[in-house]
Amino acid sequence: MCKFASFVLTKGEEFWSDTSDSHEQIIKAHGLHADGAHGPNILRVEISPTDKIKVWPSLKAWAYRVDQDRMPEWFDAKECEKRTRAALARRYKKGFKSVDASGCTSLTSLDAGKAEYVDASGCTSLTSLDAGKAGSVDASGCISLTSLDAKNATGSVYASGCTSLTSLDAKNATRYVDARGCTSLTSLDAGKARSVYASGCNPNLNINTSKARIIR
Repeated sequence: MCKFASFVLTKGEEFWSDTSDSHEQIIKAHGLHADGAHGPNILRVEISPTDKIKVWPSLKAWAYRVDQDRMPEWFDAKECEKRTRAALARRYKKGFKSVDASGCTSLTSLDAGKAEYVDASGCTSLTSLDAGKAGSVDASGCISLTSLDAKNATGSVYASGCTSLTSLDAKNATRYVDARGCTSLTSLDAGKARSVYASGCNPNLNINTSKARIIR
């Protein structure tokens, strides 16, 4: 399975997609020819955040890997990694459309204000998350997170297991708001959600919703 952040390298260029980290989608979107008469024309690579990151994005600490077995004739391991890291820096400067920081257990804050999708699940040291423009947010298992502003999320918001969370603003989420096991939660705004999961929450939790089916 392709991971964030994926790139496809040709002999002279680096390619990515703002809408998908699938290598095959990147190849298709840019009209690349994966194979030729002498073998592969391209190199599929990934470079992803790790649990060593404490401050976002710390790009130098991201882990690089090649995601194919046969290499093109022009392949040079050090040069391809150098090119990929340079492409990652350009992609970050442009603004990530999706952010997957799941499992980054040392990360304390995450600024993903430009992203349309944010996955911070399992970031157990995370105390601050800016996902201001995200359509969907997954912060499940972020046990140190005290507040989550997801008021612009129009899809789903997952915050299950966020035991330190005291307030959750998901007023525009139209699908699911999952706050199961949020034992410290006292305020939950899920005004447009289809379903709200609140089992194991504080019994005094105040849920603001007009349409949702509340499941405790």
